[in-house]
Amino acid sequence: MDEYKGDTREGKYQLIIADGITRELLDILPNRYKNAIKDYLQKHGQQIEVVIMDMSPAFKATVQKALGKPIIVADRFHFCRYIYCGLDRVRRRVQQNFHDYDRKNERQLKWAAFPAHTTLEMYNLNEQQTLSQKQLKQLSELTWIDQLYNLVLLGPAGVGKTHLATALGIKAVHQGYQVMFITMEELIRHLKAEEFTRKAQIRMKRIRAANLVIIDDLMFMAMDQREANLFFHLINDLHDKASIILTSNKGPSEWGDLLGDQGITTAILDRILHRVEVIQFQGEDNHRMKNRTSIFKEESVQN
Repeated sequence: MDEYKGDTREGKYQLIIADGITRELLDILPNRYKNAIKDYLQKHGQQIEVVIMDMSPAFKATVQKALGKPIIVADRFHFCRYIYCGLDRVRRRVQQNFHDYDRKNERQLKWAAFPAHTTLEMYNLNEQQTLSQKQLKQLSELTWIDQLYNLVLLGPAGVGKTHLATALGIKAVHQGYQVMFITMEELIRHLKAEEFTRKAQIRMKRIRAANLVIIDDLMFMAMDQREANLFFHLINDLHDKASIILTSNKGPSEWGDLLGDQGITTAILDRILHRVEVIQFQGEDNHRMKNRTSIFKEESVQN
C-alpha cells in the first residue's frame, strides 16, 4: 500500500494497493483519507495477513483497527528488518534456552563430583557376564529413579561397579535429575564435619536434595557407633525421597560386622532393600588389568 501523487478531484494523492509478493496492482483509491482506507480494508481485507506500507503511524493504526486482528504493518524499508528482528529474537530465545540448559548441566556435573566422565557408551558388556544388553538398556532408561528403586552393585575391585554407577549418574544429570557422587570415606568425613564446617553443610544439603545419590565403596572400613548412627540417619532421610546406588565389595550379610551394631544394620537394610535391584558382579577378569598400559612392547622379553 503506497500513496501516489495524482490529480483527482477527491484529493491530491491517490492510494495504490498491490499484491506484496507478485506486485500485481489490485486497486487504486481516489484519495488517502483514513476513512477511505478503513472502509476498503473492512470490505476486502478478510484474507489479508500482512500489510506493507510507507506511511505515517496514524495510517498504520487505521489499518490495524480496520483489520481487527494481529498484523504486521511496516514500511517497505523496515519490513525486512522486522522479519530479521523477529527471526533473531527466536534465535536468541532458542540459543538462550540451550545455553541455560548447557550451563545447568555443567553446574550439576560439577556439583555431582563424579570421579571420571565415564558414559554408558564406554561400558563394555563383553568384559563381564553379569548384565545383558537388555538389562543395561533398562537401567539406562532411568525409570527406576522415578520409582525410587535403589541399586546395589556388589563384587570385587576392578569389575566395573564404579564405572557403571558413574555412567548411570552422568546419564541422569543429562536427563535433568540432580545427582551426587561420594565415596563412603568422604561421606563419613562430611557427616562428622557437617555440624562445624560450611563446606560439609553445603555438600550434605545437596546430597539430601538429590534425586540420585551414589555412595561408592560402601563398608570399605569399619565404623564406630557415632559414624554408624550418622550414616543411618542419612539413609533414613533419603528413604522414599531419592534413589541410591551403592557399590561394595562386601555383601549385606557382612555389613553388620563393619557397622558394629546389628540393630542399625537391620534398620539400614530395611530402607535400602525395600525397593532394590542387587547386581552381583562375578569374579570376572579385572578390567583395569585388561586395559592397562604397559611399558613393554607386545613382544615378550627374552633373557
